[in-house]
Amino acid sequence: MESLDLMTSLLILTVGTGTAGKHSDVAQGLANTIRQVQPRKFQLVPSASEKSAPVAEWPTEAVRT
Repeated sequence: MESLDLMTSLLILTVGTGTAGKHSDVAQGLANTIRQVQPRKFQLVPSASEKSAPVAEWPTEAVRT
């Protein structure tokens, strides 16, 4: 069914700032997830933290290039 295809090809991820310390790369992890899932469309939604907005923007550019 076409509607099922649409549901499985959309990906929405919330973006925080990471908690794993200096070796954590949240943006790269998001980009890897998007590449692996290969959705038709995706949306990255930053958390309430001001620091998460740039993190939500980087993977979008990295995945599209």
